Amino acid sequence: MDKLLARIERMDDLMDRLADEVVLPILEQHYASSGIKHGGIYGGRHAGLLKPAVTKRGAFGNVIYKSAHSLTVGVSYQAIPYARWVIEGRGPVRPVRAKMLHWIDPDTGKDVFRKCVGPAPPHPLYYVTPAELHKIELALNAMIIGGK
Repeated sequence: MDKLLARIERMDDLMDRLADEVVLPILEQHYASSGIKHGGIYGGRHAGLLKPAVTKRGAFGNVIYKSAHSLTVGVSYQAIPYARWVIEGRGPVRPVRAKMLHWIDPDTGKDVFRKCVGPAPPHPLYYVTPAELHKIELALNAMIIGGK
């Protein structure tokens, strides 16, 4: 029983290392090439939280699920509500309780009023290319064989 517990704890450590050393850096590269604007363009309390949530373990909104057969890394849409629209895209936005949409332009600081704003394209982040999958496999094999 002690050997089994030791193997389970070791596998948990291996999954943590795999996430930190291989998977999260891959997601950071995807984020950098995704075209997502940096710096909290939406303002408010969640501004600028998406990149660390995608790329850093323990960051606000970052989720990592480990099981015996998988490692899942992502962003909590409950913690960072706008993440869904940035990553998956959205359709046009129209006001519900007012005649106009209103926000402050982050570049000019001026008030902006619109009856409607167009759709936002998706910025896919969560995919793995065959080369990246091979890199993950090699890293995991090295961690298992190396015993570190």
